[in-house]
Amino acid sequence: MSKFDGVIRGLGPTNGGESPHMLHYAHELARRDVEISNLRKSKHHLESRFRELQRAAATEEEQYQEKISQLREEVARLIIIKLHLSTA
Repeated sequence: MSKFDGVIRGLGPTNGGESPHMLHYAHELARRDVEISNLRKSKHHLESRFRELQRAAATEEEQYQEKISQLREEVARLIIIKLHLSTA
């Protein structure tokens, strides 16, 4: 407890009719609401970024699979050419 608590309690209600404790409580609630709002914004931003990264990873994976398929076709073609050259 602060040394000013007794003085504040002795003052009674503030001009707005609220006790100092109620005013403190209202400030705490407002602070909490701001923090919750900021956390929600951060969560939304992180979820959006996560989805973007998932899409990018899926696109990259698709490109790699396509490249692998092309390289396998080229290897098969080269093997066939080599077999034809060795039998000729």
